[in-house]
Amino acid sequence: MKNNIGEIKPCPFCGEQPIMVDAEGLEEIQYWFRCDCCGFSFSSSQIYEHFDSEEDLISQWNIRVPESELQSKMVKMQKNILLYLENKIKS
Repeated sequence: MKNNIGEIKPCPFCGEQPIMVDAEGLEEIQYWFRCDCCGFSFSSSQIYEHFDSEEDLISQWNIRVPESELQSKMVKMQKNILLYLENKIKS
């Protein structure tokens, strides 16, 4: 999804496009993303940082772990699971 500020990546859990929400609080406007498909939401309270603008929110939302890093972690986890199961069978 693209808005007038920049590219908004899809939800990292289900791949659907999130909705940007802005709500006027008592003293300031706060921004967050909500995914209506899986229910995930991303707000400043989750990373202990206040988003002062839509740009701040989009910048933080778009951060993703590189795919190669995820792949190597998955391989390591699979090996650990196999070792655990082999040890369980032997005991």
